[in-house]
Amino acid sequence: MPIVSIVFVIANSGVAVDATSLNARSETPPEIVQEKSTAPRPVFAGLDVFGSSRLNETVLRKTFGTEIDQWIKMGLAGDPNTVDLERRIAGAIRTKFDLASADWSVLQYVEEGRLVVYATLDVVEKKDVSRRAGFNVIPKSELPDPGGLIAEWQEYQKTALGLVSVGEVRIDTEDCEAFHCPFGHKHPKLQKYEKIFLEGAKTFGKELAEILVKDGRAEIRGAAVFLLAYLKDGKTVVERVMPAVRDPEDLVRNNALRVLIDIAQYHSEIPVPVKTVVEALDFPSASDRSKAANVVYFLALGAPQVRQYLMDNALPKLVSLVASVQPEQRVTAHAILRKLSGKNLAATDIQGWSNWSKKAGQGRTVSQQ
Repeated sequence: MPIVSIVFVIANSGVAVDATSLNARSETPPEIVQEKSTAPRPVFAGLDVFGSSRLNETVLRKTFGTEIDQWIKMGLAGDPNTVDLERRIAGAIRTKFDLASADWSVLQYVEEGRLVVYATLDVVEKKDVSRRAGFNVIPKSELPDPGGLIAEWQEYQKTALGLVSVGEVRIDTEDCEAFHCPFGHKHPKLQKYEKIFLEGAKTFGKELAEILVKDGRAEIRGAAVFLLAYLKDGKTVVERVMPAVRDPEDLVRNNALRVLIDIAQYHSEIPVPVKTVVEALDFPSASDRSKAANVVYFLALGAPQVRQYLMDNALPKLVSLVASVQPEQRVTAHAILRKLSGKNLAATDIQGWSNWSKKAGQGRTVSQQ
């Protein structure tokens, strides 16, 4: 079941995305924040389509309006049957419009003290499959767990999520010895794992990298990504994690991009291959696009040649993200465009950004701000 659906069904799960952080801190992208479980039930705030010029909200509501309204109502009420209805609607849309894929991304955010929900129908046209969804072949092997390290990670993650649910741990807020650690190790129940992971990554780094490429279980590959972040050499981390950006499962891609966000933000001396990250700005999953945009934001703060590459290759993708209803994508893409252009056009001025990107694509000039 897609992670995005869980957020929709469990309306009071307490995990949301703060899409306003960039307004307060210009060097920080939208981040994950947590609200207490007593937060009010969210309200539905918007719907859009990404990946097709044929489809938009008007077209969807004309053909599937009754079903979509029912799905939204059930989701906000926490009805467990929401996921089945979600899949049926997506399948019907895929069939009717002859699409390669159609899946819903449903994300919950904090806006002005309210919990709000936005839904994006992520579609891939058949003609765009190789360009937008050219992922690695699904591996078939089941490799052994090196030193029991994967099992240790799964135990750590289960314990940490339990602590998150009761407010004892906050996601992505603690420093640690790794290049990325989603839950940290300061809580007494999590402390022992830091040494285990540091020593395990050092001893079994090659085995973890092999798992990432060859093991057929997405949850195992996803764990391997996070464990590789405990290697001491950042360049090696990037080298071994980058293939996972094109993993066939969004869970694994999500984990890889999370690691790259922290490296791009806190370790600008470590090069991150910008080409692959820019390609991810157009991936089929809203989660992929949001995290890729965060990586690109921090890369845009760096070397002029990186910004020039973005000017040459990323502008149409960034304009598409600015037009999204998803706040994290919109806010981050807007910040990148402002950085590249030196202009202060509003995020809502889609035509203005589109006009600028076309001219910039011809002149290829990058702001030195």
